[in-house]
Order: sequence, then C-alpha cells, then structure tokens
Amino acid sequence: MLQFAFAAPVIAAEMIGGAMGMSMATAVDPNSGSQSPALGQYFTVVVTLIFLSLGGHLQWLALVIDSYRVFPPGHTWLGPDRFAEIAGFAGSMFITAVAIALPVSLIMLVVQLVTGILSRSAPALNLFSLGLPAGVLAGIVGLIIAAPVLTDQASLLTEDALAATAKVLAK
Repeated sequence: MLQFAFAAPVIAAEMIGGAMGMSMATAVDPNSGSQSPALGQYFTVVVTLIFLSLGGHLQWLALVIDSYRVFPPGHTWLGPDRFAEIAGFAGSMFITAVAIALPVSLIMLVVQLVTGILSRSAPALNLFSLGLPAGVLAGIVGLIIAAPVLTDQASLLTEDALAATAKVLAK
C-alpha cells in the first residue's frame, strides 16, 4: 500500500508533464527501473521527504515487524477481504493523483485554448514557437501555485496508507 502512496504523485506528474509538453524529458525511476517523467522524480522526492517528516519510516518498520506475527512465513495471507482493502486503497491512489494534477491541468487547458485561438486568428504565428514556451512557463507557474496541494495530498495519502496497512494487518 505504501507503493501506491508513492505512485500517486508519479501518475500526477505524467498527467502534468504531458500537458506541459515535457513528456519527452524522462529519467530512470530507481524504484521500478522504468522510465518516468523528470517531474515525477521531483514529486517522488517531495513525497519521500513528507513521509520521513511524518515519521512514516518508523511506523512502517513497526508494521513490518508486526506483519511477521500476523503472517508467518510460508502461510497464505492474501484472502479476498485483504485483497479488497488493497484494491480499495488503489482507488484512493488514483483520486489523489487526479487531485494533485487538477490545478495545473486546468491552467494548462486555459493556456492551450488561448494558444489555439491565437493560432487560428493569426495563422502567421508559429504554433510550436509560441505554444511550447507558453505551456512550459504556465506549467511551472501552476506548479508553484499548486505546491500546497501536493504537500497536503501527499501527507494525507501517506497517513491513509499507513492506516490502511495497519488495518490489513489487524484482520
């Protein structure tokens, strides 16, 4: 479940990076070994810092130790009720990803609409030379404005992930 909490900002970064036109700027994600957007690396660092500042690493270690008592090695533990808890938390991961990406995506929608109107009204303007810098600049401004949303949503998701993990272990 903690992997879901760390995946939500990366999903949001994919949406934001695609809208900004920065989906080509990728880096190797050390967690999964796959390509992730450069903005996703920034979001992962922010979520990691929030996780550590909330003391999540200490709670996580306590949950790992408790899991050996609840689920002894060699026994089956993933029943339908626990799987439903994990799948339900995955739904909240997607909701959080959309909540993180929504403010910047709305700003990018307005910028794309204005760029489209300008390119139709003045065809001599080059859409790529006007639209891409405007999109990147508006995306950066949107990220600065929406920074409190990222931190609030990431802290709520981290707390929910630790609580949901404890709930799975309690069953």
